[in-house]
Amino acid sequence: MDTPLFLSHAARGSASHARPFDYRRPDGAGRPHSAAHCDAARTYKQAMNDSLALQQEVTGFFDAFVVAFSTFDGRQVARLYRAPFVAVQSDGTAVCFNTHAEVEAYFQVVVDGYASKGGRSGRYTGLAVTPLGSRAALASVTWHIGGGDGKDIATWRESYNLVRMDGLLYVVASVDHAE
Repeated sequence: MDTPLFLSHAARGSASHARPFDYRRPDGAGRPHSAAHCDAARTYKQAMNDSLALQQEVTGFFDAFVVAFSTFDGRQVARLYRAPFVAVQSDGTAVCFNTHAEVEAYFQVVVDGYASKGGRSGRYTGLAVTPLGSRAALASVTWHIGGGDGKDIATWRESYNLVRMDGLLYVVASVDHAE
């Protein structure tokens, strides 16, 4: 009877009778993986590559969001959104903005509000991305609005429904998380 491979060489005695485990083969021994197993491995690898590419694309999107927000210009922030856009507040109320002009006006009110409270910058942490097919994703971030003294004046978590149109990601809906 073979000694289990997880035992040390000393515990097994002579290592000459132990055969190494071959991870490329289902039983670690002589027969190769099936074609279906190899296809599944390729599919998994492609999915991992796609997931990494999506993560990088969404990170780039939110980096651009920070730049747009730092202008405190609602038009710049609104460029990342597509109308109609639905905003769900943390209390559960939903507001639908049917035109791009409405989205611009909404974000001008938002950035003016933070500026009046001393907001000078924005940053995000805790990015989580879930693919929703090949043209959409759900992304969640924690926002930090920084004041002139470097301390956060506001922090909240928000999720975004992102849709790829014309090769770029846009927000079509967002949900502020309740505390």
